Amino acid sequence: MAYPASSQSLQQALGNADSQASKIKLFAQNLRNASAAGPIGRQQVIDFVRTLANAIATFNATSALSGIGAYAQAQKGNGSLDVVAEFTSMVTEATSLRDWISANFPKDATSQALLIYTADASGVLTELTFTTAQLAQFRTRCDSLIATIA
Repeated sequence: MAYPASSQSLQQALGNADSQASKIKLFAQNLRNASAAGPIGRQQVIDFVRTLANAIATFNATSALSGIGAYAQAQKGNGSLDVVAEFTSMVTEATSLRDWISANFPKDATSQALLIYTADASGVLTELTFTTAQLAQFRTRCDSLIATIA
């Protein structure tokens, strides 16, 4: 039998989940605040969708690991921590935000390509933006996600 070096340990899994949670919270806070202050570039929102997708996958994989609940309780010093329930809450809110972005992102009517840049006659690209008003519900959904992460 070979040593399972490629298998993720509970320590690695919880560390990855913690890292992803911190990352999406910070990203959500920054985009939320920037969108309240004025227009933001559409590429930033697409980058955030990628970050959300990675976090969702990490949370789902981590919560499915045998023994992760007891391990997380011990590591966090909180015997009442229900890590699977907490991951489920983060996944629910991250998925809701990701799906809202997908449903509301401007797309080409024919190809459904995302409208992120325009190009002038010389090929210079200009990033399109979202207005503060366009992202009012985005901020509400960001707040819901942020509230799931301490």
